[in-house]
Amino acid sequence: MTTRRSLLKSTIALTATAALPLSLSTPAFARETSSREFLKEFFSHSENTVGTIKLRYKEELARIYQQRGYAPLWIQKGKMTFTSKAVLKKLSSAQLLGLDASKYYSRLLSQLSASKNPQHRFQFEIIMTDALYTYFDDVAHGNLRQNDASSGWNLKEGNIDVRAITTEFFTGNHSFRQTIDALEPDHPRYKGLLKALHSHYVMAAAGGWTEFPNGPALEYDESDSRIPVLKQRLQQSGDLAETHVDGDEKFNLAVFEGLTNFQNRHGLQPDGVLGPKTVAELNVPLHKRISQIHMNLDRWRWLTRSDKQSNIIVNVPGYDLDVTLHGELAMTMKVVVGKPGNRTPLFSDEMEHLVVNPSWYVPSSITRELLPRELARPGYLARNRFEALSLATEESVSLASLDMHDKHPNNFLSNYRLRQLPGKSNALGDIKFMFPNDYSIYLHDTNAKNLFDKTERAYSHGCVRLEKPFALAKLLLQHDGRSAAQIDTLLGQKSTTTLVLDRHVPVHLTYQTAWVDGNGKTHFRPDIYGHDKKAGESLDKGKSFYADAENYALDATNDIVVSSG
Repeated sequence: MTTRRSLLKSTIALTATAALPLSLSTPAFARETSSREFLKEFFSHSENTVGTIKLRYKEELARIYQQRGYAPLWIQKGKMTFTSKAVLKKLSSAQLLGLDASKYYSRLLSQLSASKNPQHRFQFEIIMTDALYTYFDDVAHGNLRQNDASSGWNLKEGNIDVRAITTEFFTGNHSFRQTIDALEPDHPRYKGLLKALHSHYVMAAAGGWTEFPNGPALEYDESDSRIPVLKQRLQQSGDLAETHVDGDEKFNLAVFEGLTNFQNRHGLQPDGVLGPKTVAELNVPLHKRISQIHMNLDRWRWLTRSDKQSNIIVNVPGYDLDVTLHGELAMTMKVVVGKPGNRTPLFSDEMEHLVVNPSWYVPSSITRELLPRELARPGYLARNRFEALSLATEESVSLASLDMHDKHPNNFLSNYRLRQLPGKSNALGDIKFMFPNDYSIYLHDTNAKNLFDKTERAYSHGCVRLEKPFALAKLLLQHDGRSAAQIDTLLGQKSTTTLVLDRHVPVHLTYQTAWVDGNGKTHFRPDIYGHDKKAGESLDKGKSFYADAENYALDATNDIVVSSG
């Protein structure tokens, strides 16, 4: 009789071209041991390997099969079920959910399913369930986890009960589509990215996009032999209608508009000039864009799902802020974020209060930048409404009373801290938004409004400067139940005033270098802090991630339901 131990010892190679074992010691396995008996016996012991596969979720599998009375999920009367074939197809095309299909042993499972050997069928049964549970867990939490992605990620993670949700599938109560819907983020930008990923795979299946040759910069109304190539490239990425693709070498209005569309989608100055930066973006390989979408799908999976009805999301490399209230996008605006040497940290917290006419308590790192200006130009700090606060007493000390020795950065910071009083020169502007955190980061107004005219806006020391701060304040106060008259009075205060919000609003400072806008256009942005590079090193996605786009449907067609046992 075949035993559990002989099954475990069966050797199965894991490489992409692995061969199945040539022979088995007990070919009468299926006739002498019932499926239920075998599964019950297997899960009663501590071994967690099948062949050479180490199971990732042995305990979860034991619970699942116990709930099913140890009835197999994928085998009936020694044969593969239709359901198992459908699930295997989903695992094989996991790339189209932004996942790594190699994690789910799809090639090995295909080999096992094709084998007529009974032992291989039972190996298939157990490995398939472990692979599917891994797949479900990755759909919920990401192929790459937040802690593995890069340092500086502290987002509030998704509160998804994978065990409870998947139990409904494995017991036959929920379909595959229902299970995926329950595990995935329910956010328009996540869903838009999935569609963008699908369209990029279709593009890859059609041969990818054309590489644009280098050469001198080109502008509107010029002629060049590269213009027909540019038209083809812009058409391939959806920036130019196919009707404009021809052999004409004139840089005409249609080409100009198509190029500015492309520049807008890639965070470039939309000047319609075909310069080196634009050519560099045109020539980013398609497989790298696919990889970029994969990474950003994971970043949505890291976010908590509990606050999807109301939240504030700052996208650092996108230099923008979205406010969602009651499930609807209520506001978007430009922001200025930390420069690469003073990165805006990535984390989650809750907006608790606003401060009108705030003072600015200057961080020590910025104080070290300001004091040399004071030493070079005495009175600089006082002219800009700065004062010194004694660390011992918290009382204000006249800067004029301090000598040059006292104003040396090391000496000053040992005894004082800087505070800037409210006013036109105050770096925080007229209002700041507080979500108390360990990083001393907040949202605030700014007196440097000209920065919002720039395409790239990484200029701050880490805090987030707002394009429309008072519009945000009114929106939050309305959400908090204040009347229009109350809001006007509160925001019109001349003295420093703290406005406490009864309804806290979750705030997420995120890092999305790929997203889809409300018009269905896919946007890409430079990796200003190097997080994409780090993620790429941890999770190498390349041309091997291309998949047959026909293997995946974006709707619920051919949904899957397992038997209840």
